[in-house]
Amino acid sequence: MVYYSGRYFQICCICGFRGYNVEMRKNWKGQIVHASTCWEKKHPQLETRAIRDNQAVKEARPEATDTYLSTANPVSADDL
Repeated sequence: MVYYSGRYFQICCICGFRGYNVEMRKNWKGQIVHASTCWEKKHPQLETRAIRDNQAVKEARPEATDTYLSTANPVSADDL
């Protein structure tokens, strides 16, 4: 085995196999993983921002009072 200066073994956080530090890479979670097999890029959906929505009512009106019909006074077509 040939010795290379600054080359050492690291353990992959995903699969648990060891590999040289030049074969490893940090993923977006901060884990050290194999660059060729275990590394995955961060999904763009994880970085979306919410859009502020104006939820105010444009023409707010007070609630109308309820009108009840009594049985003593029959309802005619003119009342409607």
